[in-house]
Amino acid sequence: MKYVIVHAGGMADHPQAELNGRTPLQAAATPHLDQLAQIGELGQLVIPREGIRHGGGLLGAAILGYDPKKYYQGPGPLEAASLGVAVTEHDVVYRCTMVTLRPEGGKGAEIKKLGPHVIMDDATAGLIETEEARELLEAINEQLGSETIQFFPGAGHRHLMVWVNGKPRALCNDPQSVLGQSIADALPTGDGADILRKLMEAAHVIMRDHPVNDERMAEGKKPANCVWLWG
Repeated sequence: MKYVIVHAGGMADHPQAELNGRTPLQAAATPHLDQLAQIGELGQLVIPREGIRHGGGLLGAAILGYDPKKYYQGPGPLEAASLGVAVTEHDVVYRCTMVTLRPEGGKGAEIKKLGPHVIMDDATAGLIETEEARELLEAINEQLGSETIQFFPGAGHRHLMVWVNGKPRALCNDPQSVLGQSIADALPTGDGADILRKLMEAAHVIMRDHPVNDERMAEGKKPANCVWLWG
């Protein structure tokens, strides 16, 4: 027998004043979801927050019967599997998301170092196209890649970095969590964070002056001027 599991992550949203206190889901017409609810089975899964590394794939792993405390190591390894990137148990896999950063001072100011005066302007680099992103990632891999640090292309703004025999205890954050805010408190911390920060800053220098971004800005698009390592 085959089963289809529908996990509508984030669909609940929040109550909106313009919807008279209802959530968008409550206000929406959902005939197909209603039918699924009538003919299927509904369930609720409660995940303890203590001692678990939260991320986009955590609930998916738990729903499929894997103990998150034992098996879930962040979304990076799951995306590596989806891209066919082979890794070992000693490798650390990071999401390598292309983002748009801007200096707090606005137009004319420059980003000299990632820190409190840098704002997360767009966590998708203006929904950069895959071909443009791959060209940028090739430049990054050419200059920063090595036997221990390897970059792998994905799609759009979402890519991977593998740290062979890396340090797995750095604490990283989803770039969406600081959208429109200073990146200072969201930068990697902990064991190995210094390496991750150096890679991000070096990637910024490469991407900032790349012809792909020159063309994007000339067209009024947001530049993909940094990679954000997390997950």
